[in-house]
Amino acid sequence: MAIAAVPHYLGEDFSRASPGLRFGMYLKLWGVNNRSGERLWTTHDLNYRVAGKDKQEREFRDENKSSALHEALKLSVEDRATMSALASRQAEFAKTLQSSGTLLRLETESVAPFATGLGNEHPLENGFAFLNPYGLPYLPGSGVKGVLRQAARELASGDWGDRKGWHEESIFRVEIGGKPITLSMVEVLFGRDVPSGETDHLRGALTFWDVYPQLKGNALQVEVMTPHQTHYYQVPPGETPHESGSPKPINFLTVPPGSGFAVHVHCDRLFLAQLAPDLAEHNAWKALMTAAFEHAFAWLGFGAKTAVGYGAMAAIKEESTGQDRSRLRIDSGATASEQLWSDVTIQFIPGSGELRANYQGKVASAFNPAAQRLRDQLPEKLQKVLAKKKPLKGCEVSVVPIGNGWQLAGILSAGGIDLSSSAERGDT
Repeated sequence: MAIAAVPHYLGEDFSRASPGLRFGMYLKLWGVNNRSGERLWTTHDLNYRVAGKDKQEREFRDENKSSALHEALKLSVEDRATMSALASRQAEFAKTLQSSGTLLRLETESVAPFATGLGNEHPLENGFAFLNPYGLPYLPGSGVKGVLRQAARELASGDWGDRKGWHEESIFRVEIGGKPITLSMVEVLFGRDVPSGETDHLRGALTFWDVYPQLKGNALQVEVMTPHQTHYYQVPPGETPHESGSPKPINFLTVPPGSGFAVHVHCDRLFLAQLAPDLAEHNAWKALMTAAFEHAFAWLGFGAKTAVGYGAMAAIKEESTGQDRSRLRIDSGATASEQLWSDVTIQFIPGSGELRANYQGKVASAFNPAAQRLRDQLPEKLQKVLAKKKPLKGCEVSVVPIGNGWQLAGILSAGGIDLSSSAERGDT
């Protein structure tokens, strides 16, 4: 029976360990001679069975690779609770940002096996990405960002027909170290990268959160790849690659089809308004990113091995009717302004210089000198409206929670005042 390469005092029962540990440190891969008990430290066990026409006992090498992977498949009760808690924590945090118009949340599900982290080192040649310290599968936010950047580039190029609002023109200007730089739409949202040695790098306005897939069946899945060129890669020169070679099955872990994915994109509205006011106004960046997601889901895929169909995503179906609920479910409900102003009231308190925000029943205030500076920028007519303790319909103002406080951001279109250039903060 295969064993893990761990000290004796850890025992042999790892059923309550996380999938990441069972796939990694506690992997039951290493072989033993099941007659003598000798540890072989190979990937196969030595067993003895009666076989052959002469009914003689023979020695058999039984590979442990497949059985070792199957040990890491299932999520325990504790694993499922942790996975659910991670998703719930993300969703609750997302709610506070969605109402401010700074977050885009999309839900979808996989229609093909999803693989990630295959390039990680592992005794079975193909690794897998597990989130430390939980040992649960995840897709890093950097992986989401890379796919979306490529989707945006393809749309902006026009090679796929409708650009969906994207373009390649460098029309946005900024100064970096006193040097004027022009930026494209993709560079504003995803960041500007330059060759090594140059200093005019620029971060993008978007941040992509890690994704925690909710596994269908509460278990991972084993897939198989069968390379046919081992004769070319592993023997002395002289052979040429061809498809008539003998297949060599290689098992690897994947997330099964039908698993749910929730993707979150957070926008630094203050930073975006400085670089590209047109993209910040009326949350234009959300429409662009939704189009990029649709393109990525339809043509690119996420994770590893997308060229052969892995990581494909599709629409979520209604459980009751089975009808298409649209390719993406966008948790926004009303428009950004409608949703915002159903929750937020902004007002000034004359005389005291106090700027007050009532956000979902919670009142936050900013006092002199910050509120005074902001108030002085507003037209007299607008100050009177604010003093009446009524919201400004049609304006786009956000109250963004930051740590134990809040930050006012956005554009008061009725007064032509850009709050992004003079953001105010207060304590809750």
